[in-house]
Amino acid sequence: KPCQATQVIVTPVSPDNNDNDLLSLPDTHPQHSFSLTTEELQLIQNHQINNEAIVPMTMAAGWIYTLAKQLNAITGLSQIKLLHGIQNPSPQTTLNLKCQQDQWQLFSADQLHYQALQLITPMAQTPITLNSNTPWHINVQQAYSEVLFHQGVFQVIQALVAFDQDKASAKFSHTQTDQFPVIALDGILQLAILWSHQT
Repeated sequence: KPCQATQVIVTPVSPDNNDNDLLSLPDTHPQHSFSLTTEELQLIQNHQINNEAIVPMTMAAGWIYTLAKQLNAITGLSQIKLLHGIQNPSPQTTLNLKCQQDQWQLFSADQLHYQALQLITPMAQTPITLNSNTPWHINVQQAYSEVLFHQGVFQVIQALVAFDQDKASAKFSHTQTDQFPVIALDGILQLAILWSHQT
């Protein structure tokens, strides 16, 4: 479900789609290639689904936003799709970013990892307040053992406070989020996932 607090819409991908066809579209902007920093590699190696290393969505969005800002090309992202993980990420892993027909793509030599639609019109910024204070149906321990896949430093939610029909609130660990800002953003998406299971 869309989560108003993060302004990110996660769209499921049909297994029938041929994702690699997107790589043949004509370029709109030059391709940007880069290697992983030690910190980025550490986070990716600790962010796995079914034993496959996954670039955190917030990290991918951050890379896209940084490059797009340099190109004066974007005001926001929508429909961010995780397509594939990274096989055996290492300091030698090279990732690529480019924008094709208003669609950003993050890919390696032979795999498309993420795609996102760029927004030309700025998103509305409104204060986030809960309309009600419904208590959560689960606690943090149940959230990480039964709903979320996140382990280690990615377990940033310390307490689930309340939620309503379209928003949620929680307390995060300052230790991890202050050290790694991308983990704080990942925690917001974790909260969105939990909210979708409660409503």
